[in-house]
Amino acid sequence: MANLMAGSLNNNFQRLEDDRPEVISILINNSCNLHCRHCYLQTHPQDKYLTNDQWMIFFSSLFRDIQPRVLCFAGKEVFINNNSVQLLLDAIKMRNKMQPIDKRRTEIGVITNGTLIHNYIDQLQEISPDYFDISIDGLPETHDAIRGKGTFKKLQSNLTWLTDSYPGPVWITNTLCSENYNSLPEFLQFYDQNYRVSKFSIGFYKQTDSSDAHLVLSQSNITELTDSIIPKLSQLPLSQPIEIIFEMDCTQPELLEHFADAGFAHPVDAIACNTLHYDNEVTLHFNTARVPTGLWRAIRVTPEGFWLAGEDLIDVKNYRKNAIGKLDEYGYDSRKLYEAGLLSIEHSNYSYFPA
Repeated sequence: MANLMAGSLNNNFQRLEDDRPEVISILINNSCNLHCRHCYLQTHPQDKYLTNDQWMIFFSSLFRDIQPRVLCFAGKEVFINNNSVQLLLDAIKMRNKMQPIDKRRTEIGVITNGTLIHNYIDQLQEISPDYFDISIDGLPETHDAIRGKGTFKKLQSNLTWLTDSYPGPVWITNTLCSENYNSLPEFLQFYDQNYRVSKFSIGFYKQTDSSDAHLVLSQSNITELTDSIIPKLSQLPLSQPIEIIFEMDCTQPELLEHFADAGFAHPVDAIACNTLHYDNEVTLHFNTARVPTGLWRAIRVTPEGFWLAGEDLIDVKNYRKNAIGKLDEYGYDSRKLYEAGLLSIEHSNYSYFPA
């Protein structure tokens, strides 16, 4: 269950531009080769899926009209089939043509389980995303316990290829749960020493109707994490400086308050990034959003073309109900969809909205 905000956004987490969103995440398919215990995307189509031609009409508007800081391809699994990969590559080509390299260029990234990248290395060597975000939920044996036996072995060579040959940043995202939170220091050390990964994004498991209740972090787990495990990171022997981003939002208020009480998260600000620098060159960022950030900051688009707030992502049964609209209903016009979302916020009961 990857972090769709993407680590590449961290340097601008608190910066707002009122004319464009920070990130638009594209769920381009509902197919995956794994059956992860914590996956929330257990859903059936609620309408016809968009064709690649329809997606490209939308991307043309996206790159021309609202130019989000990040366009994230998130699957279920992007590398599951040729059609999804071709859409990714075509989007990058279109971005390169429509947006010269300047401060407004949209960064294009991919979230993946990492097991199928080898099928597309030739294409990725010719044209590639700006960053990769690999979902890995612990040491090899823990990762397999959560995502399926033999899963880590399937991604090993792909992770090696990325860290050896891919020119852009490689992030690892770990969703902390009851079965992996207590090995966080060993997790960081393992991927630093064996794969030279230096960028990590940490999310927290959210239970849904389709995911495993046994993975929920208890209050004692969270207390151990803040009081004992995270402080150990200041003494962690590493081969290089590493950056770790912890993401928390208003959908987990008790977790957020616990981290604030422990002195890690900002106790008041609606949106904040609290940063700690340790002497061993470990940098921790605690990104917190105490208010809904969807529709003006973090937008999700489903395979059917539903335009959703970020907070509605895990409510998979109600995508149609929660959506502002569908891409085809707005003529695939990203500006009209974005403005409709902003208007809906102004007429809602949200307690915070950027001026």
